[in-house]
Amino acid sequence: MRFLLLLSLFCLPATVMAQLPCTEADTTVAMNACLEAELEKADNTMQRYLEASRERYQDNQAVLTAISKAQHAWQQYRDDHCNSLYTIWIDGTIRGPIGWRCLIDKTQQRSHELWSTYLNFMDSQEPLLPEPSPSP
Repeated sequence: MRFLLLLSLFCLPATVMAQLPCTEADTTVAMNACLEAELEKADNTMQRYLEASRERYQDNQAVLTAISKAQHAWQQYRDDHCNSLYTIWIDGTIRGPIGWRCLIDKTQQRSHELWSTYLNFMDSQEPLLPEPSPSP
């Protein structure tokens, strides 16, 4: 959580703004708010897919335990990985947006993993939720 708070305090050069989906944000505060909102949206989507995964296997405690263990390990990996990128760019104002974007991308990837692993079927049956799509 401290990592996320630190991310919200850093500046964004104009050249990076053109490469991120929050291009209409014209201040550092606006850019950070935009990226934070994008992360919140990605996290809410992931939570929806995680809950659906747990619901599908609610009668199988071994699977529920495995999902919880995997989710915990994934959360640690995501935070450590994105923190490493933040550390690489520690001397530049781009570190904040790089850190936010990493968190967003990894969270969206996790939603897709949950969908493909737990919410799809081996036959032609429809998945329990639609395939999640990443933000631009």
